[in-house]
Amino acid sequence: MGIIRGGIRSDQGVSTTDSPTFAGLTVRGNNATVKIEDDSGNYSIIKTGNSQLCIEADPDNVVASTDIVFKIDGAEVGRFEQGKGFQSKRGFATELWDVAGGNWETAVVNTEYYSPNQCGGIYGTIYRQYVNAVLTSTNPRLDTGSRVTKMVDYVFHSKYTGNDRGVGHGNMTAYGSSDNHAYLMLSGASGGGNLSLALTGYSVITGWVDYTRS
Repeated sequence: MGIIRGGIRSDQGVSTTDSPTFAGLTVRGNNATVKIEDDSGNYSIIKTGNSQLCIEADPDNVVASTDIVFKIDGAEVGRFEQGKGFQSKRGFATELWDVAGGNWETAVVNTEYYSPNQCGGIYGTIYRQYVNAVLTSTNPRLDTGSRVTKMVDYVFHSKYTGNDRGVGHGNMTAYGSSDNHAYLMLSGASGGGNLSLALTGYSVITGWVDYTRS
């Protein structure tokens, strides 16, 4: 196929209809590729083949520090930067996936989510629940049923004796006495177990726990 008005040139199959359910532009071929080029000759390509979609910005490395920018409703939400990876404007995991509900949402207590930290997959799927003062506020319950197989991580926002507040990551002990403590434990040396929250001198305000389960 030669030059078509509008600047489309292709030696692959190009059509404006593909099926009764799709009325867009179709590019068909072995490793079908779309090349997007500006007036200066700089270009990017979108390619599909062997069940893989590949997006390349400046594939010949003509321009240093090329970015791939994502915009929604006219505003940038994130970008891939060469040598830096993906940068999100508002940070990461601003919402979590509700496992039972099957949707993204702002995290709340009484709900099981996929943890935003999957630890490279070494533990399998990691789940997260947020705690409001006691473990009985979680759903599903983690302090009964022996469903937890590994406690991966946890954080507590706590209050110590009077009005002093702090954040504990893992085991916490009081400022003045090792007898006072706040920590989370998993029963049993192996297999499924229950989580237990031990508090002496502390009270939990909020927190979260990452775990694997059966």
